[in-house]
Amino acid sequence: MAVTTDLKLSRLQKVTDRLRLFDNELPAQVMSVLFYIAAHNGCRTTEMPKALNLAQSSISRCTDWLSDYHRLGKPGMGLIRKVVDSEDKRSRRVYLTYKGECVIEDIKDIVWGSDQSTNQPTIEDND
Repeated sequence: MAVTTDLKLSRLQKVTDRLRLFDNELPAQVMSVLFYIAAHNGCRTTEMPKALNLAQSSISRCTDWLSDYHRLGKPGMGLIRKVVDSEDKRSRRVYLTYKGECVIEDIKDIVWGSDQSTNQPTIEDND
């Protein structure tokens, strides 16, 4: 029996492979938070629990993982930066770093690029 490949789903698999270059055991919650931040660059962390149906503590862990310093003392992914909100000092706004923008552009190319794409995922720190 011949195996058929769904190219759209194959692209999604490539997205997870791209992100797993940072951490082979990267949780789906962290990916979800990254995609939310990419879609709402400059959003407040307090907006995310309702939008993503996650606890604020989960959002905090995920944003730590995505920033420079992971909660467990390990280096983070360096894809976002947290900034104290000028309107509410208790809140943080989150932005993609240059590195984060590059990763998101890679992901967009994987998802919406041509089937002939030969881009191999790489991790480059250009911050």
